[in-house]
Amino acid sequence: MKDIEKDKKHVLVVGNGFDLAIGRKTSYWDFFQSEYCPKRYPAPLIAYLNQNLEDENVRWLDLETALQNYAIEANSGKPVRDYFTVNEKQLVEFILDEGSREKYAHKDFSCTYKDMVDKGKINRIDVSQPKLGFTLDELRKPAVERDRIALQKIEEGLAAYLNGMAYKHPETMNFADIIMITALEDMDSKVYSFNYTNISKVYTNDDYRAEDYDEKIHYVHGSLKSNHIIVGAKDGDYGKYDFVQKAFDPEFGSNSLVRDLLEADEVNIYGHSLGDCDSQYFMPFFLQQVQPTAQKKQITIYTYDEKSKESIKSNIQKLTGNKLSWLYSMNQFKILTQKEMVELYEHVKNIEKY
Repeated sequence: MKDIEKDKKHVLVVGNGFDLAIGRKTSYWDFFQSEYCPKRYPAPLIAYLNQNLEDENVRWLDLETALQNYAIEANSGKPVRDYFTVNEKQLVEFILDEGSREKYAHKDFSCTYKDMVDKGKINRIDVSQPKLGFTLDELRKPAVERDRIALQKIEEGLAAYLNGMAYKHPETMNFADIIMITALEDMDSKVYSFNYTNISKVYTNDDYRAEDYDEKIHYVHGSLKSNHIIVGAKDGDYGKYDFVQKAFDPEFGSNSLVRDLLEADEVNIYGHSLGDCDSQYFMPFFLQQVQPTAQKKQITIYTYDEKSKESIKSNIQKLTGNKLSWLYSMNQFKILTQKEMVELYEHVKNIEKY
């Protein structure tokens, strides 16, 4: 008698590229340009991010890498560039504190003030209405304490920015929508999101269906649904800057992503770079799939274009110990660009029509 085929376990992992594919403006650049980004908070960390992430092509991966690099440099004792120079800090104290005005009364701050306005550190209105977004006590805190507050403000600002974004149900389904809906409707699927978007809200107004969806969706780094999001670097030894790690966030919790990837029969990854900052979640799976005794699995990665495809291949080389070719030969493995997704979608539609 033929054995009954066991139910296949499916895992769908989505990164920021998925949010962008369904039309949500959740790139780091969109957030950076918004009023919610604390890019004028007086912490060395903010000065570092402003200097290193001034590019519209910056990704969340780049932010997490920058946080990691900054923490390593700052903890090593290497001098870090503060947000305000000594002269600028004196001017801000002059603006915020009456005692400081008396102390610095003999100073000519006009050139410093103009430079700060030109650099976008303060607005002209800040002097007549000093709403700089921080207190004088904060300005005088040690750099490491201001950096701790800055990271909290990034999380709070990002949550406020995303919460202000309307949820619109897709009128017509694109490839990303189809992949997500398929996973949500499949009894044997689990969805792991590295984003903060409340996925259920995107795809249904029905509370009962939303509950069913929510049981399948697991948010790796918090979500708007839980009213807490986590931004930070990967696991490491950062000394007094350990607080930059995601795992050190008070709300960081357990999840079964690593185990579910190891046990899955089919794995789909949409819009995630598989970069170093999240490598701890993916390395066990990819190392397993290049072992001679590994069970053959269907692994499909969906990405934007040929450039991102090449970047993902480089990242998988690291995750497999330079055995990317083994991953291809021992699994049903492919990486599809957006163009290839469209071609595949049209091909399937034509077959169905025929």
